[in-house]
Amino acid sequence: MTPEEAIERAEEIEAGYRDWRNIGREMYRLGFEAGRQFEKEETDSAWRHMAARTDAPGGEELERLRWGEKGRSRFGDPRPGDYPGRSRTG
Repeated sequence: MTPEEAIERAEEIEAGYRDWRNIGREMYRLGFEAGRQFEKEETDSAWRHMAARTDAPGGEELERLRWGEKGRSRFGDPRPGDYPGRSRTG
């Protein structure tokens, strides 16, 4: 194989890699879009199901259930029954 033939063959191989990278990018993009569409449909479906329930809690009740009685700003505070840690004298 001459140096010119080797260079030509290397360029062909590199072009093939570019094609595969482009195919890979396109497959990733299509998969990502399909996943987002599926996620959106699932979320919309779940929301419609929850909103259709007659016994669904209102906004304030949902916030209380989610963050506790003291709300979002105090969510990380210690609660009754939390582990207090070891004493320093022990």
